[in-house]
Amino acid sequence: MSAEDKARVLVLCTGLFPDCSTVDAALATIGADKPVKRIDLEPAQMEQAQWDLVVEELLAASKVITI
Repeated sequence: MSAEDKARVLVLCTGLFPDCSTVDAALATIGADKPVKRIDLEPAQMEQAQWDLVVEELLAASKVITI
């Protein structure tokens, strides 16, 4: 299995991207072949443990998409 086969995609949902539905549709397509993890960021409501999880996921991801 190549490194590309093991690629992990992390999607950070910020609410800043106006066309999320198009990106979500594309991610659903690649999600069948590669693991896609989605995290909704709400900084004002997030606790330290939630930020720690974000950092762990960032370190484990091979690709990060921010929408």
